[in-house]
Amino acid sequence: MTNASASTSMPRSPETPASYEPQSNPAHPHIHSFTSTLDVSIMSAFSSVRPTLRLASAARSARPFSSSAARSVARMIITGRLGAEPELQATSTGQDIIKYSVGTTTGSRDKQQTSWFRIASFLPEGPQRDYILSLPKGTLVYLEGDASIRSYEDQEGRKQTSLNIVQRHLDVLKRGNSESESQ
Repeated sequence: MTNASASTSMPRSPETPASYEPQSNPAHPHIHSFTSTLDVSIMSAFSSVRPTLRLASAARSARPFSSSAARSVARMIITGRLGAEPELQATSTGQDIIKYSVGTTTGSRDKQQTSWFRIASFLPEGPQRDYILSLPKGTLVYLEGDASIRSYEDQEGRKQTSLNIVQRHLDVLKRGNSESESQ
């Protein structure tokens, strides 16, 4: 069944400007597209504005709110379980630091692989620090931290690389069982 109007030009109504002309698509004769000299001039006007708009948006995202220099940040999000109870240690300068490890497991049951991440927290004395120190092994946590890589030589002279994560945010998703509760 053929469409008789597909091969003929579409009738012009009095409201249709003379510059609009239907154009048939040879691959799809039933589809008509309309172009006008006005459309072409508008498109060319916007295409010359587009690079200017891109530059303006780049200038807006150039951190106008900050007086400090831009710097790269490596942020990690880890969801896993505590490998041991967090420990409070003192640095060589006397600053207190909370250290703990978080393990994440991936893979199917028969091919599971666990990755361990060492975390440091520099929270000052107070209820937040006390709460983290009270978390038992096995607690499921959501952690956001800043990551950095450090290279060093171990005691045997071999070059080692470690991933350091400094805690920025910690949520407890499910508290683990403490040893006193299980006895």
